[in-house]
Amino acid sequence: MVSPRSVIRNIQTILGNGTASIVRDLVKGDLSAITFDIVLQAANSNDAVALQALQAVGRWSGLGIANLVNAFNPELVVLGGALAQASQILTPVIEATVKENALRQPQETLKIATSAYGSEGCTVGAVAIVLDEILRYPFP
Repeated sequence: MVSPRSVIRNIQTILGNGTASIVRDLVKGDLSAITFDIVLQAANSNDAVALQALQAVGRWSGLGIANLVNAFNPELVVLGGALAQASQILTPVIEATVKENALRQPQETLKIATSAYGSEGCTVGAVAIVLDEILRYPFP
């Protein structure tokens, strides 16, 4: 529901019903050729289908984040991975959904940010954990 693959499947379903979209033109009618980059390109051209699919992901993400905020009261939520490429579209939707669904008190200190590492954030984090473990116990 909140992955690039789900965005692509959603758009393939919509376009399969005959809905007009820039996405169809970009893939020359081959719906199996749709990639997340093509969806972003269409969204940046104000394509209604691409924007609708991304906004749906933003709402689902916002609901998940609101639940985490209610349970754990974090000060910071970092959006990363491939969806970070769509942060200009997703972040306002996510923030609005969190505001509607999270408890008021945890929202007061909450900041939602996009990873500076984009889609490489998970890899960088994994490397940081390994390096921390290695450097924590230096060899004698």
